[in-house]
Amino acid sequence: MRVVLDGIVCASVPFAFALADPTRALAACFLLFGFVAVCSASEKRVRPLIDALICTVAFAIACFVPSLFGVIAYGLGIACFVVTGVRLTRGSA
Repeated sequence: MRVVLDGIVCASVPFAFALADPTRALAACFLLFGFVAVCSASEKRVRPLIDALICTVAFAIACFVPSLFGVIAYGLGIACFVVTGVRLTRGSA
């Protein structure tokens, strides 16, 4: 249940940024796509505290400096895809 709620919270922040300013929608979609990839790549959560801390810090910075949301979203999205690739590589080895 907690994993589901964590996912909803993590998805709601980019969604809110996209609603507030539609010019940020592409960055928000990229970040959401990265979140889906990370969640789909593993059956169990690896280091959930670190994942939550990184997302919380990134979202806090984005809330205090909304003009940086695009940079933060693309950076965090790329990090999600890198983590997904590492998890898939380790799982197939």
